Amino acid sequence: MTQYIGIDAHSKTCTAVVTDSKGNILKKQVFATSERNLLDFVDSVKRPKILAFEEMNIAHWLFVLHKDRVDQISVAHPAHLSRQRGPKTDFIDSLRLANELRLGTITHVYHNDGPLFELRALTKSHKGFPTDLVRTKNRFKSFLQGRGIFTQGKGVFNDPEILNSIE
Repeated sequence: MTQYIGIDAHSKTCTAVVTDSKGNILKKQVFATSERNLLDFVDSVKRPKILAFEEMNIAHWLFVLHKDRVDQISVAHPAHLSRQRGPKTDFIDSLRLANELRLGTITHVYHNDGPLFELRALTKSHKGFPTDLVRTKNRFKSFLQGRGIFTQGKGVFNDPEILNSIE
């Protein structure tokens, strides 16, 4: 019997729920987010097992970590998950992921562990750096102007007198 694992993962903790094909909760657990804890939890579930978690900043790490330990992985697009009525908790989110996985209603976000996927991530980051740098410089100049310090050109970013005056 296939077991459906929903994990609501955060940088500090994960909440995981396992359901069967009828939606009965077989297991639930909250644990600190670490490679060992995640692997221990997923390895404790019998095969066949399918895993789901939302697309987020650690989604690719979770994908690569679990790809060989489960029969299928679904990285869910958060905007396409069903809307939750009532309170929102990590347990409810992980149960919703397991249920939507069981019902086949998850909109998938593509992930793989090949070198081209890694290159894509690096290229995307690299493309954003110049924009982020300009935004940061503009915020810094705006910060200075808010304190009555009006400057021209790029010298403001290397002027120790200005930098010392704002401490």
